[in-house]
Amino acid sequence: MFARHFCLFLIVFFTAACEITADKPDFDDIRFNAQQPLRLDVARIEIDLRYRAPLSAPNVEHNFPITPEQVLKNWANDRLRATGTQGVATFTIEKASVVETKLKKRTGLTAFFTNQQTERYDGHVKVILHVLRDDSQGRITAEATRSQTAAEHISLNNRDRIYYQLTRDLITALDQEVEAKARQYLSDFLF
Repeated sequence: MFARHFCLFLIVFFTAACEITADKPDFDDIRFNAQQPLRLDVARIEIDLRYRAPLSAPNVEHNFPITPEQVLKNWANDRLRATGTQGVATFTIEKASVVETKLKKRTGLTAFFTNQQTERYDGHVKVILHVLRDDSQGRITAEATRSQTAAEHISLNNRDRIYYQLTRDLITALDQEVEAKARQYLSDFLF
């Protein structure tokens, strides 16, 4: 029993030591400049942030190197273009959350030698694009969800990598849905 605890202590100690000396990764901002913008027949575009991060468990998005909220703002600035002379398009961020759920760990001898998945991160983003001109209006709602698990004893840097990839996957999925719905339901407002 002592040998098992001592081995576990050494693993934790050396893992922590490696983490302290490791450089924190530098994450690129997630942008959508490479894609064609959605050119809307309005005079201006507004971003309305309705979502307020709780900043406490089980929500973890505030710990991300780049939050889903920030990437949604980037998306609106990169993908939406006002090219008309009247009206306004409002991009409303309704949801930009990631919730952490602790997963049940197996026990026993085989569990000791297994690197188990101990957390699951469930991301959910939801936006509304509302176009209003004097003579007409249109509206779409789009949302995306993605999940990712993390193994026990994961380093902080690797956890940040999971957070970053989850954010990228969420907004990429949302991008596809917004574009498809805009082309289908807001075609009268697109150039």
